[in-house]
Amino acid sequence: MTWFDILLWLLPAVLIFWSVGAYNRLVRLRAAVHQAYAALDVELVRQAELAASALPTQDSVLDEGLTEAGALLDAPALAWRSLRSALSQFDAVLAATRGRGLDGEAVAALNTARSVVDHAWARVLREGHDLAGAPMPEAVQARWAELSRIVGTSVEQFNAAVGAYNAAVRQFPAVLLAWLFGMRLASKL
Repeated sequence: MTWFDILLWLLPAVLIFWSVGAYNRLVRLRAAVHQAYAALDVELVRQAELAASALPTQDSVLDEGLTEAGALLDAPALAWRSLRSALSQFDAVLAATRGRGLDGEAVAALNTARSVVDHAWARVLREGHDLAGAPMPEAVQARWAELSRIVGTSVEQFNAAVGAYNAAVRQFPAVLLAWLFGMRLASKL
């Protein structure tokens, strides 16, 4: 057996072992993105549940700012309605994007829905009360702030997982395996 024969056997073996190792790494990194997305999903659900629990329980509170034509005149009622609508949209987007952490469009939709809820929440804090007092108890506001920090940490972990995955997908020669198996770049939140 010559050196050339040994090389003919050794080169394909090294290539196969490298390919299996590189593929397993890409799969592990992809799984880490899914795991980070699932953890983020749990925290976003908690935050949405808290906001939903802060909504007035009677529709009359939300409807008292309506005229006969249905136009809103009352700023507090409008603020509460915008939060209710934002939460409804957010719940739908969250359900539609569940398990799709690598889908750039799904992540963008979730990011937009999160932003709408955050703006609606801020509006309720600013306008969702009358002269009698605060729109919601301080404990609810404190819990919202705590959940916002937790969500922020979860977003950072998701973005770090996406960054590691994207870096691996871009590396040569792993980019060839990623292309072969349809692994595309993911989007950060």
